[in-house]
Amino acid sequence: MAKGNFILFKGSSKRGKTTLAQCAIKQFLKESSDHRAVYVGLTKNSGQRLFQGLPEDCKDRAMAIGVEASALLPSSHADYILAPHAALRAAAECKNVLLVFDDVLLHK
Repeated sequence: MAKGNFILFKGSSKRGKTTLAQCAIKQFLKESSDHRAVYVGLTKNSGQRLFQGLPEDCKDRAMAIGVEASALLPSSHADYILAPHAALRAAAECKNVLLVFDDVLLHK
C-alpha cells in the first residue's frame, strides 16, 4: 500500500473538505469500472451522504466505514485505530483503489 499519492485537505470545520473528498471519490469511480473506493469518516452520516451522491453504477464499488465519535468512551479510542486498518485490509485486494480518511486521524 506504499505506492500512489497522498493528498491532505487541511482546514477549519465547515469549509468543504468532506464535499471535496466525496467529489474526488465520485470522479475516481466514474473513470473506470475497475476502480474501487474506501471512505472512512467520523460519523455514519458522512458515509450515507457519500452513497446518496454516487451514481447507481458506482455504489457497488464503494465502501464506507463510519466511526461514531459520540459513542466512544473517553478511555477507548479503538474505533479510530480499527477503522483505518479495516479500510487498508479491504483495499489490499484491489488493484486501483482510492482510500479517503475524513477527520479520523484528527481525534484527541
